[in-house]
Amino acid sequence: MAEKRLTYDDLPRVAELLLNDDAVASLYRNHFSAVIVDEFQDLTPQQLRIVNRIGLGKTTYAGDLAQGIYSFAGAQPE
Repeated sequence: MAEKRLTYDDLPRVAELLLNDDAVASLYRNHFSAVIVDEFQDLTPQQLRIVNRIGLGKTTYAGDLAQGIYSFAGAQPE
């Protein structure tokens, strides 16, 4: 942030910070009637927290444990 720019790696961090505000999370929950996540096995814990803040109770997940290839990025397929 010293350079006053965001990189791709900053986007999930900033999204999670914004969604920690209940008013912001509520805006998104009310805007989307459903959330669909494909390749669930490849979500990182941070990505799952973001999805839960937006779509808790109205999210459909699809995935295949045999295809989990992103454990190096923090995904926990099991």
